[in-house]
Amino acid sequence: MKDSFADIVTFKKLEDDSTLFDLADVLLYGKALCLDCRDCNKEVSQKCLNFLSGVTYAIDGLVEKLQPNIFLLARKEQYKNTDIKKFLEQYKK
Repeated sequence: MKDSFADIVTFKKLEDDSTLFDLADVLLYGKALCLDCRDCNKEVSQKCLNFLSGVTYAIDGLVEKLQPNIFLLARKEQYKNTDIKKFLEQYKK
């Protein structure tokens, strides 16, 4: 049975750094993370993105900027998933 998109990607809105380790766990447990930093101040957003980029690198992943302050973080092989490819085509600007 094919996984639903919600089983593959977790969507999170970043407001502060209190959930930073929980967001890292999403990646470590094998799900892609779509991170919306639009409502977070620039300094906190940059701190979180730096940390999560390191986690993404450690799991052999990539960070894709979809739109200003919206990012997709995932393992390289997850970017081969048809649903993720469609998502990127639709939202990456």
